[in-house]
Amino acid sequence: MSTILSHESEIQDLAREMWQHLDKLANQGTPVGLHHWASFFAFDVVTQLCTGNPVGFIHHGEDVMGIIESISQGFWQMANAGYLPGQTWWFRNTVSQMLSKLWRCGNPFSFDAFTKWTLSTVQGRMTEKADEERQRDLLDHYFSMKEVDGSQAKLPSVLAEIGNLVGAGADTTSVGIRSVLAQLISHPEDYRRVQREVDEARAANSGVLSHTIIEKLPFFSACVKEALRLHPSILWQLPREAPKSGIDICGYFIPPSATISMSPKAQCRDKAIFGDDADHWNPHRWLVDVENTESKIKEMDRYNVTVRSGSGVMGAERSLC
Repeated sequence: MSTILSHESEIQDLAREMWQHLDKLANQGTPVGLHHWASFFAFDVVTQLCTGNPVGFIHHGEDVMGIIESISQGFWQMANAGYLPGQTWWFRNTVSQMLSKLWRCGNPFSFDAFTKWTLSTVQGRMTEKADEERQRDLLDHYFSMKEVDGSQAKLPSVLAEIGNLVGAGADTTSVGIRSVLAQLISHPEDYRRVQREVDEARAANSGVLSHTIIEKLPFFSACVKEALRLHPSILWQLPREAPKSGIDICGYFIPPSATISMSPKAQCRDKAIFGDDADHWNPHRWLVDVENTESKIKEMDRYNVTVRSGSGVMGAERSLC
């Protein structure tokens, strides 16, 4: 987190650039697709942190090089082909590649645009001259990694780290942002309360809203937690192996050979933990009052897989991996 906060001013610059674009569209009376802009912002922030430069989704107001779409389609393919023998080999083999060119249907593996950008970015950094004045980014850290045998990290390992950070991290973060926006837009009273809370904090801090200030806003934080509880960024049932001795769950014995998984959405809507209104929006459940004691909220936090290991939307993916 400290590495991310060291780049906070750069993230603020991206936010200001996005506000300018949105103000211009609003003044023109042009409808704004917030779901697109949430993705543009998330992907530019993550690529800024990762490589020191944003791709430029905000600047151009579009999916540059089709990177975001390629990631979305790639995950869709993986989710469906992952249960088949051979998995994504059906898309990545030589025959499929040749047939796709023959039929002019493009590359059958949807991660192609993202893979090209990743490879170009890493190779560009490897060939550029050292710049001691440049602020270190996450790509610098990846280059300094060690392989299992202790040798310097090789290209495939660096590419894998960037693929995980940008491909998974930015995508899940954008989903989290959209989840929060959708719920606030659907609940005007809560939207206005968040607005008042943010405006008051901004006025009290000379117009500056840093991460350390925002994370302490109680109702805003409650809305983030509630939105991610209802709509987790990751819905895949990420598998885990049963213990070697097996395990008893609610009276059912799970043998050691079994694979165990549970939908984050199902867990986060468990009425035994979150109450009878677990299927409904209620950010007040995260605020301490007569009914919601601190111990009760801690118990809900314990089972809220979307923010348990991190804070806010940036921690959504880490808590499930």
